[in-house]
Amino acid sequence: MKVYIFIYNNSLGNEEETKELLNSIREISDWRTDIRNTFLIKSTLEANELADIIIKNKPQARFLISEIAENRQGWLPKDAWKFIKD
Repeated sequence: MKVYIFIYNNSLGNEEETKELLNSIREISDWRTDIRNTFLIKSTLEANELADIIIKNKPQARFLISEIAENRQGWLPKDAWKFIKD
């Protein structure tokens, strides 16, 4: 399982619409959001595969998906760090 950071602008939709989109992708096992327009996503897919699915659903969307590697730092709730590490 990989953990990705997913950053998007409003061309994808509002937060509720984005949650609905993520919930519709069966290869996404879990997600959380702690920062506006940003989700942490758990999936077995590669970033390009996730991007392809999102583009098919929302071709006008602007976003970035990047795997979260070991070299990371930030100021997030403890639960967010647990989500990233587990």
